[in-house]
Amino acid sequence: MPRVHLVDLKSVPVHNGLTAPVVKALAGRLERGEQSIVYVNRRGFAPVGVCADCGWQGKCRRCDASLTLHQGSGLLRCHHCGASRNAPLSCPACGQQALYHVGAGTQRVESELGRLFPAARVLRLDSDSTAGKGRLNRPVGYPLGRG
Repeated sequence: MPRVHLVDLKSVPVHNGLTAPVVKALAGRLERGEQSIVYVNRRGFAPVGVCADCGWQGKCRRCDASLTLHQGSGLLRCHHCGASRNAPLSCPACGQQALYHVGAGTQRVESELGRLFPAARVLRLDSDSTAGKGRLNRPVGYPLGRG
């Protein structure tokens, strides 16, 4: 049975969805030629879009849930009712180009793992990277490992 170590996110900084202890543990496993699975319970790139100037937040027009940025498509998607729209380049409320995206979804964590471990194969497996019921768009590789 693998060992589990809980990290208190109130006491450890999180950068692009990862903490220093997690990055250190992943690096150690990669150095030993081992594999890892990183579980992220949030689809998309970032779950909240905010304007730094006026405080606007991207909300669904149908159900008022937060809209999640999906990087590849450039869409803001509602994971509750399925609505989507193009991600704005400037704030819809004040017009300023001061939008930033908070939080980390599977796409942001995948990108950060690729940046931190360029020699490792990183596979993101979520409902956005599959087509249809359980069918993969690409063959399954090793979750995070060399080779």
